[in-house]
Amino acid sequence: MNYLGVNIGGHDSSVCHLELHNKHITDVNIYLSERITKVKHQGNFPYHGLGHLYRENANLQNDLQPDHVATNSFRFHPYQLEKDWGEHHRDLIELRGFHKASTLFNDKLNFITHHLCHAYSALFQCPFSTALLIVSDGTGNQVRNFPQDHDEKHLLSSDSDDFEYLSVYLLQDGKLTAVEKFFMKYTPTASDKILVSQGLGVLFETAGRLIFDDWTTAGKVMGLAHYGTPENISDPVTYLQKKIENPFKTYKSKKDFDNQPHIEFNEKADLGATIQTYFEEKMLELLKKYKCHFPEIDNLILVGGCALNCLLNARIVREKLYSQVFIPPFPNDEGIALGGAIALAAKKNDFKFRPTSYSEMTAALGSRLHDTHTNELKVVTLFSDYTVTRPSNLPEYIAEKLSNHEIIAWIQGRSEVGPRALGHRSILARPDSPDMKQRLNDTIKFREAFRPYGATVIQEEVSTFFDVAADYQSPFMTFSPQVKDEWKGKLKSITHVDGSSRIQTLMREQNTIYYDLLRSFQARTGLPILLNTSLNIMGQPILESIDDAVKFFKESNIRTMVYGSFVITKGPA
Repeated sequence: MNYLGVNIGGHDSSVCHLELHNKHITDVNIYLSERITKVKHQGNFPYHGLGHLYRENANLQNDLQPDHVATNSFRFHPYQLEKDWGEHHRDLIELRGFHKASTLFNDKLNFITHHLCHAYSALFQCPFSTALLIVSDGTGNQVRNFPQDHDEKHLLSSDSDDFEYLSVYLLQDGKLTAVEKFFMKYTPTASDKILVSQGLGVLFETAGRLIFDDWTTAGKVMGLAHYGTPENISDPVTYLQKKIENPFKTYKSKKDFDNQPHIEFNEKADLGATIQTYFEEKMLELLKKYKCHFPEIDNLILVGGCALNCLLNARIVREKLYSQVFIPPFPNDEGIALGGAIALAAKKNDFKFRPTSYSEMTAALGSRLHDTHTNELKVVTLFSDYTVTRPSNLPEYIAEKLSNHEIIAWIQGRSEVGPRALGHRSILARPDSPDMKQRLNDTIKFREAFRPYGATVIQEEVSTFFDVAADYQSPFMTFSPQVKDEWKGKLKSITHVDGSSRIQTLMREQNTIYYDLLRSFQARTGLPILLNTSLNIMGQPILESIDDAVKFFKESNIRTMVYGSFVITKGPA
């Protein structure tokens, strides 16, 4: 049984092909537009992703039933967007044969609302059958675009111009039920390009525009927060309006941002701290409310763009409101196409939920066209300008280089879906090199100095180094627990200014070769931990294809790249 999910709109467009057998998911392929076009957060209709999908699945255009396609865009109805794109868009659909994925041609296509897509995306790999599920993001769909027969109709705002920004669901025995929804309006400001609202995700978008002149920089705002002092605010809209009336000077380059006057940096850090603190308190207030309403539910799922806030996520765990907290690898809009496909399959009674154990979880759902196993035969030819070897024991070979403070580009299998590199498209380094963060910032990643780096740690060893329980799970790098005091000085390159570190916990079943690399590194250094950051340069998408790898290696200062079983080296091996 085939289902297709399509996510169109202003950012992070994608397409997902879902296969089910006996109501269970047997295969998932997700194609992110940005990974193909190389434009970060690429929006619009996912022409390129659909092209990849049909090249991988030649019979799908014929086999796919027209009513097995789900579509979504945030804010507005996909039909309105496609109609506004005009004749050029219509011509491209005609030329490329994407009729079943377009609202302009397929009248059986199903519109699945934004927060419902988010909610169902979390069910793909979820360890619980019963939980409270919170969707929180910048903007969902407008009330006027909800279908008349929508299951959440009784929870909608009476104002059709309002937008959903937070939704609460109960997951009970694998079934989702909406409990409450929150809505917002956009408020005009002194700037004609910045709107504000009480929506929690929009607060970060507005702060990102003010600090970095870029609304997509919520993660940077979060990272900046611990350098500042928060103000106690009750009305964030009024607070931000005042900031917009007296805007900061923005600095686009790493050099300019790092060298701005201290007073300007501190003012921006104070804004980040204020928004982060307000966000945490509001979310905790909401979670406490629902814990009182449903005291028997002890599991929590967070999804939507706000679920990437690893500081809040770690605080929820630390305050022990729920015994277990789960966040999928793509809680942002990169998971919308998947969620839409699952929601439609569930609606048609073709999907039956079953929990997934942590050992089975993976984010490596990218295109099989760019799987390293598919492309290894090209390595010797494409990297002919470099030394290419094939070590008999790759983990041992690379662990030795890492222990000698070398920075490694690491490419294995299919790419990760979601904003985090998790051992498939990663840059790896020693976590205890005192100058490693600066080396990466100055010569490889070109990131601002204030931003922290994450790490991968063997799950069985996590409580030795971090202030967490022995069974702590963070397989998708969505939590930032505190580094234990005795390790903060040692693990400087992965410890943020507040003493936290964003970590990925790794079990051998999740990624065998990556796990073996960590064990080999531990044998040499005593540390079952590696600094792990995404394989890209700031402002660019994570690498996808072998051609991306060739270009990156040529232009970067990295000396060694691993591609599948091959090691490519500049100069002698």
